[in-house]
Amino acid sequence: MKISVVIATLNRREDLLRTLSAYEQQTYPDKEIIVIDNGSTDGTAEAVREQFPAVRYFWIPDNIETVAINYGMSIATGDVFWLSNNDSYPEDPRAFEQIAQIFTRFPEIDIIGTEDFEVRDRVVYDWHRLPAPKETMPPDGYPAVLFHGTGAAVRRRVIEKIGGFWNRFVYEELDFCIRALRAGCQIRYFPTIRTLHFASAASRVSVFRWRRAYLHTLRLLWKYAPATVALWRSFIAAAFFFVAGIRNRIPIGAFCETYLEALPMVLRTIQQERQPLSRAELQQYRFTLGSLRDYWMYAKDMWHRIRRR
Repeated sequence: MKISVVIATLNRREDLLRTLSAYEQQTYPDKEIIVIDNGSTDGTAEAVREQFPAVRYFWIPDNIETVAINYGMSIATGDVFWLSNNDSYPEDPRAFEQIAQIFTRFPEIDIIGTEDFEVRDRVVYDWHRLPAPKETMPPDGYPAVLFHGTGAAVRRRVIEKIGGFWNRFVYEELDFCIRALRAGCQIRYFPTIRTLHFASAASRVSVFRWRRAYLHTLRLLWKYAPATVALWRSFIAAAFFFVAGIRNRIPIGAFCETYLEALPMVLRTIQQERQPLSRAELQQYRFTLGSLRDYWMYAKDMWHRIRRR
């Protein structure tokens, strides 16, 4: 079972070099590392080629965002894709051995999600949201409807069945998971496999990120939620992102531009992408479309990050 590590990057040279060093230390022998560079200008290309000649590195002149991950998977030769940020990697150098053992022992499992430890904040990111104690974890992990993109293993057959990620770096895992679940794929959470994530707090409170997150919240809602649910959650999202924007001193011009773009975003999604879930599916995948708790946690997170700067 060959494991292909697929990483998209853009101007994060030092983070990427640390990450590649960690992946080269994985003890599992049958692996490859693929980096798709979305046009870095910080010397990433020279550093990777000099320090990691075994890495399959591809530089693209334009930023194609998550399409870079799809491209990386299309040229990969592995049976399993390990999805990673340019600033994240498994804590244990034997993690890939565990992944291969799990997939071999449980052929029905399609996707493995791992525990995400935010190193700079020194907290575990609770993306799974259900009780999942490590001490009593079943051999096949815990049922999940999500995975976190900092560290996850996806069988090739999933990509062949449902395709890759959508075209923007926001909620791409959520959209992917909904399509995977609807196709009958099984996602399991293994908190005993920990991924270290060295996220940059400053980069996560930018106007660009705030604006992108709000617009693609609407995209996700209007792609999948029943119309009435999408409508009221859109109003809730607008309110919470407004609060987060005020607290993070988003300029008034950015507010106006973003909210004016919201309606065209919704209309494009309805016309081109809409695949509404049934009420039963909505309940089953309840963690994928956001809730009041999600929006509140997002607003608080934005506020705490700006206070730490």
